[in-house]
Amino acid sequence: MAEAVDGDKAKSVAFLHDVVEKAPGWTSERLLDSGFSPEVVAAVESLTHRTGETKDALTIRAASNALAAVVKRADLLDNLSQVERQGKDGTQYRRRLVLLDAAAAYDGHRAESESADRKIAASSARGEAGEIRREAADRVAKRLALLLGMAAAALIYLVLRF
Repeated sequence: MAEAVDGDKAKSVAFLHDVVEKAPGWTSERLLDSGFSPEVVAAVESLTHRTGETKDALTIRAASNALAAVVKRADLLDNLSQVERQGKDGTQYRRRLVLLDAAAAYDGHRAESESADRKIAASSARGEAGEIRREAADRVAKRLALLLGMAAAALIYLVLRF
């Protein structure tokens, strides 16, 4: 799976993605103490299954970390490939790939929107009302497009689920 991702950090996360969950004695603190960067450890944490958490919830949580999302995509594609080679149904993996993409798109848009909010507030303080209105209209359009995309992803999710 590490071959499917680019960059040293992504490869590290790919190799470590199950270690906290499945290797006794390994914790996030131990990874940090072993010299892994906080960014790598945060991505590993985003990929670590929590007690009582569904696979869908884990997928959505992984999407909130850009590095973890890349590795989760590679993991899901690898799992899908394995089950299909065995002649089994890969619907659950295809569905979670759609869910991962939708959640990652939402998180990316949310970060962009928060940045725009700060910029608009600063512009407002300088009295740049026209620019504020244009940026606000752009944000509304982007949010509408995102909602339509999320609705489409939800529809695909439901179709693949049943």
